[in-house]
Order: sequence, then C-alpha cells, then structure tokens
Amino acid sequence: MVISEIFIQLLIIGASFFILAYSSDLILFSLKDYAQKLGLSKFLLGFTAVSIASILPEMIASIIGAMMGKGEIVFATVFGSNLFKFPMIAAVLFVAKKVGNDTESIGNAPILTLFLSLLPLILAYDTNLGRADGVILIIAYLIYLYSFIHSHQIGKIKKRVALKSLSKDILIFIGSFVALILSARFLLVHTLSFSQVVKIPFYFLVIVFIGIGASLSQTRVIFRNVVEKKEKLPYGNVLGVMIANSTLVLGVTSFLRPFTIPVHVLINVGIFVFIGSVVSIYFISKDELNWKHGILFFVFYLLFLIAQVLV
Repeated sequence: MVISEIFIQLLIIGASFFILAYSSDLILFSLKDYAQKLGLSKFLLGFTAVSIASILPEMIASIIGAMMGKGEIVFATVFGSNLFKFPMIAAVLFVAKKVGNDTESIGNAPILTLFLSLLPLILAYDTNLGRADGVILIIAYLIYLYSFIHSHQIGKIKKRVALKSLSKDILIFIGSFVALILSARFLLVHTLSFSQVVKIPFYFLVIVFIGIGASLSQTRVIFRNVVEKKEKLPYGNVLGVMIANSTLVLGVTSFLRPFTIPVHVLINVGIFVFIGSVVSIYFISKDELNWKHGILFFVFYLLFLIAQVLV
C-alpha cells in the first residue's frame, strides 16, 4: 500500500513538474512576443521577459506556502530556487567544458547586488516579514529595475499596437498562468503528502522540488543558447532572476500574506545566501568560466542541502 501510494505521489509530482515547466515556457513565449510587438530592444526583452517568466513559479508557490501558514516554505521556495541556480550553471559548464561569460548582462554595481540579496534577511531579523517589509522589498526591486533599464537601450516603443495582434499572446498568457497556479498548488500539496509517507521533512523536499521545478524552463533556455547555439553564459541575467526572487517575490508574498520564519531556518539560509551572493559577484565579472568552476558551484549547493538536512 505504501509503495503504491509513493508511486502515485511521485507520478503527480512529476506531472506537476512538466506542467509547471511547460506553462512557464508558454508564458515566456507570450511575453517575448508581446515585447517584440511593442518594439522593446532585444537585450531588454530578454532580461525582462525571462525574469518575469522565471519568477512566476516561485511567486505562486510562495503565496500558496504563506496561505498554508508555513513561512519556512516561503523561504525554502525562494532561496531553494535561487541556490539551485548554482548546480544549474554547473551542469552547463560540465557539458560545455568552457564558456564565455556575457559580462554585458551585468546591470548594477556589486555592492547593490549584494545588498538586495541580503535585504529580505535583514528585514526578517525579527523572524517576521510583514506588509511594510513587503513594500520595502517591492520598492527595492523597482529601483533595481530602473537602474538596470537606465543603463541600457530600451528600444523604440510603439505608440499604437493593434489589440488583435496581441490577443493570441494575451490568451496564451492567461491560460498558461492558470496552469501554473494549479501545477504549483498540486506540487506543494503532493510534496507534503509524499513527505509524510517517506518521512522526509517537507521543508527539505520543497527546497529540492521547487528549486528544480521552478528552474526547468530557465535551464532549458540556457542549455539551448549556451551549449547548442554556442552563445555566452548570461550569468548576469541569472543573477537578475535571483534578485527578483529575493525582492519582488518575497515582497509581493509578504504584502499579501505576512508570515513568520523560524530562527534556525533564517540563520541557516542566511549563511548560504550571503556566501552564494559573494561567490556570484566574484564570478559574474569573469570573462570565462569552465568545468572547474562548475565543481565549485556543485559542491556549494551540495553543502547547502546537507546543512538543511542537519537543521
């Protein structure tokens, strides 16, 4: 009975993974197509569309986690997804062996990037993230976005765009967004059931499952562009998604549904977020990355997982 229940739960979780990734892909497609029709530059289009599409799974999962009254799950969702970017980049480096780093994708000063990565941890010093904290985090992201856009060409935005030409993108976005909400909910609910059956902490499984599920779409895009098309690694864009998670996702979630974070989770995650941010800032300015750097990224993530098990 237990084996059949585990199989069913894994089947539902796997299906949720697929729908989560596919709906994220469709959202990315609709946003890119919409941005192109508006006349946004290719660079800004890539940064904004990829960032928005990439953070939506974490956004939905975080809000659901907060509604479940599990603040640690919100942190597990956001920072588990952020830190999964390390083995994601490592996998690219292992396959490609050596890649150029797209230093043009860096839009902000290292100190600002480090500050924004740590801002939610600073605001959560009292183990709570409330509506006022949410407003601060949202404003911080808007400042970050403005400073990024200000330093790059946004293109010539068209004054008039026929609604008919946008209707397909709007319908794809709405349909994919609904699928995203449902798949994120199913993923969390059945991960909880799975954790109860196999006696593995829900918090740990969320870190792994949401980290993978929310990053599948972005992983495929990076693999396709870097490994197949031989483009440079957009490390700056990856870091931009991480900043969006730390500020916008946590900001919107805490504004809609304030939550509490256990002290041990706050300290444990805070240590790895700080180290990860410093490591990212160090490597983001390098012109080239290789498989040896990939080993460092993978080991760091492995240590993070081990630390979560020991909590």
